[in-house]
Amino acid sequence: MKKFFYAIGITVTLCIALQGQTQTSSKSLLINHGGTSCGSDAPEEHFFAGTLTNNPTLISSASIGMPYYNVMASYNPADHKIYYANMVGSNTNIYALDFNFSGSITPPILGSPTYVYNYSLNQLCFDNNGNNYAFYNFDAVAGTAHLAQVDIATGNQIPGSNKLVIFPAGHIPNSVLFGDMVILPNGRMFATFGNTPSQLFEITNITGSGDANAVFLTDLPRTCFSIGFIDGNLTIAGTDGGGCYYYIWDINSFSLSNAFAFPLSKNSADMSNLTLAVGTTKQLVGANSINSTTARVYYQIVVKNKGNIFLNNIQVSDDLGKVFGAANVSNVSLSFASNPANLQLNPNYNGVTDINMLAANQMLNNYPTGIDSFIIDLGVTVTNINPITVYKNSAVATGNIGAGANYLAVSDSSNNGDFTKMDLDGNGVSDDAGENIPTPFTYGMVMATNNIVLQGVKKENNIQLQWKVVTDKDANTYEVQRSFDGSTFSTIGIVQLKETNLSFTDNVSGKNQSAFYYRIKAVGKNSAFVFSNTILVKENIVATSKISPNPFTNQINIETISNEKTNGTVTLRDISGRVLFTKSIALEKGNNFLSITDLSRLQSGTYILDLLSKGEHSFIKLIKK
Repeated sequence: MKKFFYAIGITVTLCIALQGQTQTSSKSLLINHGGTSCGSDAPEEHFFAGTLTNNPTLISSASIGMPYYNVMASYNPADHKIYYANMVGSNTNIYALDFNFSGSITPPILGSPTYVYNYSLNQLCFDNNGNNYAFYNFDAVAGTAHLAQVDIATGNQIPGSNKLVIFPAGHIPNSVLFGDMVILPNGRMFATFGNTPSQLFEITNITGSGDANAVFLTDLPRTCFSIGFIDGNLTIAGTDGGGCYYYIWDINSFSLSNAFAFPLSKNSADMSNLTLAVGTTKQLVGANSINSTTARVYYQIVVKNKGNIFLNNIQVSDDLGKVFGAANVSNVSLSFASNPANLQLNPNYNGVTDINMLAANQMLNNYPTGIDSFIIDLGVTVTNINPITVYKNSAVATGNIGAGANYLAVSDSSNNGDFTKMDLDGNGVSDDAGENIPTPFTYGMVMATNNIVLQGVKKENNIQLQWKVVTDKDANTYEVQRSFDGSTFSTIGIVQLKETNLSFTDNVSGKNQSAFYYRIKAVGKNSAFVFSNTILVKENIVATSKISPNPFTNQINIETISNEKTNGTVTLRDISGRVLFTKSIALEKGNNFLSITDLSRLQSGTYILDLLSKGEHSFIKLIKK
């Protein structure tokens, strides 16, 4: 079945309809092409506000003359238009529609096709860079298909983009035309293929070197035609002789919900979504002692547009007076550590009476992805410091689209750490549990950066921690600190300096906790200190035990330890979050080895290696020479 969506009638009030949504850092607008009623193929377009499971409001329903079959479409984050394809005979008519998302959000008039292809298009799906993907040449015997990027203007395959997709034995769908695919704003691709049964897959390594892999996730109990990314999870819908239904796939827990009746007695032949999302992190990067009660404190704040549409009125607020006391804050300084978005700072920011860091009325684009984020350096002099107080501080990023009755806003309170801590579970939503932890500061002198990399793995009742120190010239001891909430830490052990690779084992039997946070505090002379990265250790987490070399030039060698036999994914990203390499791996219980080669093409700088297994991430910062 070919599919179609068309978001007509967006001018109806959204601010009322969206009140039921649970996420504040990410909000999705569901666009559905279906029928006038369940069981009918009389075409009708629906625009739903709010998640389907939380009393969605039908903003609009209308027939615009497009057929129920042989139509498919996708929103393009690069130009903020909705593209849809209508197969007519041996041709494909492509329409690009502008809905004016920067203002009143009004549907355009359907005119002549923008482009015409002289063949039938298999798929239409855009990633956050505006690249259009299509499946073709499916071989049910070999269990393979091809995936390529297509030039939307000409319909021609982009040279060098062709990749072989390998389906796992025992889970080969009977078709890749039956179903739908979606690419999340963070670059992950999911697809439902086939019928009786339909199957759910994650397609990995769609841009890296080598073949792509269709990682089987689950059989779907009933045939499903459409898939969308709604508020951090996948919504998968279909219809058969027994009714109209949808399922929710939880990206974090790898679990499928029971079937729900499709709302308002409609059906779904295709769905898509707009994702409005923002994320931010804040880390303490240093502090200088001025006297016994005064210090100069330095923070770094990272803000990223995590959605597939621009953010109007982007703003970052940080209330230093609320944290330290208004009378204790002075000499506040702001500067950009990185500003590809070309934004302007607020010259009147003082952290007390004016807490907005950016000048008003600015936009943070989602495209191109190289300009979708920025980094602010914040310095402040703080007096009357209590040495036993933990000063917890957060920055809040906000943005919106639309105007008047169509106004839709998101916000995210910062998570403690660098940009790798923005989305710990990798689902594209930055305010899940454990992802809005304030940044703590306690009085003391901070050593020069020591680059301590901490890793950990749980084995039965023991959590084994290991850390590597690039240089140890200033450290005398290492305090092992543990937390149950990621914010309040206590020291559970002291390790004396012996070598650059150190370890500690924490026996957690009887602790009755499902998650443990750890960090290392390196303490030097005159009580100067520096913290390592903070890690989260859960049951069955797969930890990176060794990365070499780091810094690297052309190759990275990875040794991982797994508590059980399972599947995982290794992803290499640049500092903006762009995926450079991804590969699915089969992990055996115990030690596992993997090498990533041909990395000399990368520019010198900082990169992040992400090892994902069973919904858990392990992040390692890498340096390219």
